[in-house]
Amino acid sequence: MSLRMGSWLVVSAVYVLLGAGAAQAVSLTFDHYALPPASSIQIGNGLALDGYLLDAPAGELFIDAAGYPDRPDNGTPTLVARRQGLDSVDLRLASLTGNFDLLQVDLAELFNPGAGNPLFTALSIDVTGLLDGGGSVQRQITLDGISDGPGGVADFETFVFDASWTNLTQVVFHGVRPGSTLPHIKIDNIEVQAAVVPEPSTAMLVLLGLMGLGASRRDRMGVDGAPSRIGS
Repeated sequence: MSLRMGSWLVVSAVYVLLGAGAAQAVSLTFDHYALPPASSIQIGNGLALDGYLLDAPAGELFIDAAGYPDRPDNGTPTLVARRQGLDSVDLRLASLTGNFDLLQVDLAELFNPGAGNPLFTALSIDVTGLLDGGGSVQRQITLDGISDGPGGVADFETFVFDASWTNLTQVVFHGVRPGSTLPHIKIDNIEVQAAVVPEPSTAMLVLLGLMGLGASRRDRMGVDGAPSRIGS
């Protein structure tokens, strides 16, 4: 294989890899729910949205409209997950089409400080991502307890996830408030993207290119390692 051909194969593989890496992020929101201000609806324990599934095993999901004066507010409908009778609630996220990457998410308490029943809101959220092929990544999030309803301070916190949260089969948001029987998770703007896995043909292009470059270099060197003299 010539040096030129080996170089061409490597360059082609790089272009393929760059194209595959341009996965488009999707923001899962609940803006399509047209609710009156300061109202809620129960939607069961599972929700399919833009190719992803959100569910609360043995729990319940609600959509909260904006406008509650006693609840965190970002001006749009948000998702609430709760599990009655235990001191924790799990909200699971999975793709309906394959593995995915978790990029960022907005989280908040259910009630503003001093409003409602404080036992109804999770204090911390343990996030676990299950990796394709086994293993997991974990992160513990402590909510800041700062919110004042419509307007004012930013009630929701945005949490960005690093590159270890890629090629996931499932993510679990585990909300906890010790001593509470009705902890809630309030969530919005879940940014995800399909996981990028190089095609076998791409890997073969890279391998052939590297082999070609190595062979071409050997052909240009003499047996003792000195450059060969063509035409001598």
